[in-house]
Amino acid sequence: MGGTIHDSESGSLLARFLAGAGPLVVWGAPTKARPGRLLMPGSDGPAKGFGRTQQKLLDICPKNAKFRPQLSPQTANKERLFVTVALIINPVAGNGRGRKAGQRTVAALTQKGVECKTLVSEYSGHAVRLAEELDPSAFEAVVCVGGDGTVFEVVNGLLHAEAPPSTTLGVVPVGSGNSLSQDLGVFGDFAGAIEALLDKQSRAVDVAWFSADGQRYFFLNMLGFGFVSDVCYAAARYKVVRHFSYVLGVFQITASLSHYHLELTVDGKTYERTNCFVEICNSRYTAGTMLMAPQAAIDDGHLDVVILNRISRRKLLRSFPRIFRGTHLELPEVETFRGQHIVAVTDRPKVLAPDGELLGSTPIEVGILPKRLQVLGKWHR
Repeated sequence: MGGTIHDSESGSLLARFLAGAGPLVVWGAPTKARPGRLLMPGSDGPAKGFGRTQQKLLDICPKNAKFRPQLSPQTANKERLFVTVALIINPVAGNGRGRKAGQRTVAALTQKGVECKTLVSEYSGHAVRLAEELDPSAFEAVVCVGGDGTVFEVVNGLLHAEAPPSTTLGVVPVGSGNSLSQDLGVFGDFAGAIEALLDKQSRAVDVAWFSADGQRYFFLNMLGFGFVSDVCYAAARYKVVRHFSYVLGVFQITASLSHYHLELTVDGKTYERTNCFVEICNSRYTAGTMLMAPQAAIDDGHLDVVILNRISRRKLLRSFPRIFRGTHLELPEVETFRGQHIVAVTDRPKVLAPDGELLGSTPIEVGILPKRLQVLGKWHR
């Protein structure tokens, strides 16, 4: 396609990512790393930070006739629902589908007259830094093109940088789970996700926070530990089969099922249980299609807690299909709670799985920030 890509390093990921997407201007050179806040999956120890290595900002050329139709002032004012958005794209999301989805998103938005500032995540944790260094006031929306993990990183970057509650977040889901997109009404629906962006259907939603291992993090979907985080770890090796990877993970972890002592405090009231798993839910779905918390609402100012206590392997497998309908809550081994402040202590450290990532371990403290961000979706009003 026409145009030249100017890059300080030929063959970089960014140049390859949008090669063929039309005339581009690429600038920015590698910069020195500086301390960060998060420990992301794949690291070997406490976070030393996420370097800004090879960070580059790509700007769609304003004279690109192919992607930016020339509109009269009257038509432009009517059709240009957004003036400018920041896109944070994870090209490896969904086993590499993120690259093409990013190109399609840029094309769809620019064809409607929206100016796109495009940032591409180049390694695990990079989206945290990209979002953290954005000026949200310069954009009408920050849009994630990726899975739940990409959204998790972007939300953490924005909130660590103290982005204002008026900050608007959009999601184009292309991950292996895309659980959050279920609540946004755009699950498995690229056209619907673009429509939600163009229609500017936003709603103020709650953001949950948790503290573990001396660090503070944020999540939109849910946080689990015990059996559910073990499944998340096992599912990572099966991601080529997308949502079914979690089903395979359930069967694998059930074979070595174990329980532990749990002390759970919800809004000051403490419960002690022999536990299999805990899920602290801000929204309803996990693993894409598992309806973990049917009564949860992402904007009600509360967290829904679902716990599974001691259960046999046979009954766990026999009851597993219930989670796709939300009827697992009827099991006597399942308990639910609602609250705004939660503390969980286990007799041995249990790995945490916030929004499908593996990060930190118990003990943990969890809270809620009501109406903390604006999120775009096909909301049912």
